[in-house]
Amino acid sequence: MMENLNFQWILQDKDMRQCLLVQKMLKYLENKWCVLNKYAEDIGKLPSSVQYACSRSDCTAVDYGGSCNKLDGDGNVSYAFNMYFQMNGQDVESCIFDGLAQIVEKDASVDNCLFPIGLESVGVRIGLDAILNTLVGFFLFLTLLKNKIIKFAFQCHVLDICFV
Repeated sequence: MMENLNFQWILQDKDMRQCLLVQKMLKYLENKWCVLNKYAEDIGKLPSSVQYACSRSDCTAVDYGGSCNKLDGDGNVSYAFNMYFQMNGQDVESCIFDGLAQIVEKDASVDNCLFPIGLESVGVRIGLDAILNTLVGFFLFLTLLKNKIIKFAFQCHVLDICFV
């Protein structure tokens, strides 16, 4: 499983004082992709399977003007299957499609078209570290409130969120 320190958030008040720094660890799912099984027998079910996958995930990249709109037919099907598979946390059951799909460990990306890997759900990571992080964050928030760094007087628009 890949871990990636991906972004930091800094909250600043109207006087540009740094109030809070939070680092977020993103954890990716395993290097697995769901693609069209080229040896599938009942290809008559392809249109309904692709429709099902795209109606329950995001296939906009294969639309006209999208980053993956130059894929061939097999590529479009594989992209749809993979998006559904990733959106469902790589659940093996989400890559069946009546035998039309298969799970592979070789990156299915084609040229400039990235076949994404999903992010691990927060629910999967619940454990002692998640509980400790929550408690530390809560006490940090209370400390900030006590020191009046964050003011709640219906002036939420005073705080700006900045990326580092």
